[in-house]
Formats: sequence, structure tokens, C-alpha cells
Amino acid sequence: MNRTVLKIVLAILIILLGITVFYTIFISNFRNNLTAEQIANEIKEKNSNVGKIVTYTETTDPNNLLGKEGQYISKIIFEDVRLEQFEDGEPVGGTIEVFKNKKDMKKRKEYLEPFTSSSGMLAEYMYNTNNAIIRLNKKLTPSQAKEYEELFKQITK
Repeated sequence: MNRTVLKIVLAILIILLGITVFYTIFISNFRNNLTAEQIANEIKEKNSNVGKIVTYTETTDPNNLLGKEGQYISKIIFEDVRLEQFEDGEPVGGTIEVFKNKKDMKKRKEYLEPFTSSSGMLAEYMYNTNNAIIRLNKKLTPSQAKEYEELFKQITK
């Protein structure tokens, strides 16, 4: 009888291990492979302050970095309806960039940090997870930026 209980416990442990491995390999990697547009759409579903979302392509990316080696592989810019918008300009709110890997994301983050942490026109809130960066307009309050940070981290974890 003890052998039967041991076999059942062992079978349960093997099943739990299999579920853990499956989640780690497939589900978490799927979440890391979201595009910037998918992340923005998920944020928009949960935050009614997100308005227009513009998805960049290789030809519309203002930095001409999209798809280049070591740079982001998808990028969007989005509107926060609480901020003043310019009639013919790009949305004012934030931008999301997604990279192939964490190394490329870190390189971009290190490049941006001197600008985003300054007190000048380029100052922004900036948060990152795994292989993505979200940058937010500094005209958002700290608590408004925190809302975006929490959603971003929840979606991209």
C-alpha cells in the first residue's frame, strides 16, 4: 500500500513539473513576444485614457531604427487624452518599443537614460521589462505614470 501512495505522489510531482516547464517555455515566452501594438492595445483595454495608437513601420519610424540590427523590432506611439494634443502632430502620451532580446533593450535604455532623466524638453518617465520599453510624457503626473507602469509590467511579465 505504501508503494501505491508513493507512485501516486511521484506521478503528481511529475505532472506539476511538466506544467511548470510548459508554462516557462511556451506561455512566458509568448508574452515576451508581444508586439508594441499588442501591448498598447492591452493597455488601452484597461486604461480609458489611451486614445489613438500609431504603429510605426520601417518607412514611418522617425528614428529610422525599426528592424535594424540591435534595435527595436516594433514601435508605437499613443495618445493620452488627458494631455494637450497637437492637431497635425503625432499623439502625445507615450511610446512603446519592443526588442528581440533583453540585451538590445538594455543598450537602447542606456542610450535614452541621459535624455529621459534630464529636466529639459526630452524628459520622460521610462520603464522596462524583459525586452520592451515604455516611455511616457513628463506632463503626466507621477500617479498617472505609475498606472501605465503597472499595466505595462503586468502585460509584459
